[in-house]
Amino acid sequence: MNSAIGLVAKVFLISIGFSFLIKEFAPQLPFSATNTTAWIAVLLPSLVMALLLLWRGQRAQSPNAEERHP
Repeated sequence: MNSAIGLVAKVFLISIGFSFLIKEFAPQLPFSATNTTAWIAVLLPSLVMALLLLWRGQRAQSPNAEERHP
């Protein structure tokens, strides 16, 4: 139970940190506020995660997967 609370606390604190960084430093970045920029900011994290999970799934299904992960 304590490990679950610790995990939630860590995720919460990291989220607060990212929120602060975005609030304070994002307006200083040289990006224009366009629809394209918004779409990229919204879709890029999901696409990166999907590609990483696909790559990991393919590695797990390879014939030598058990040799790499004992």
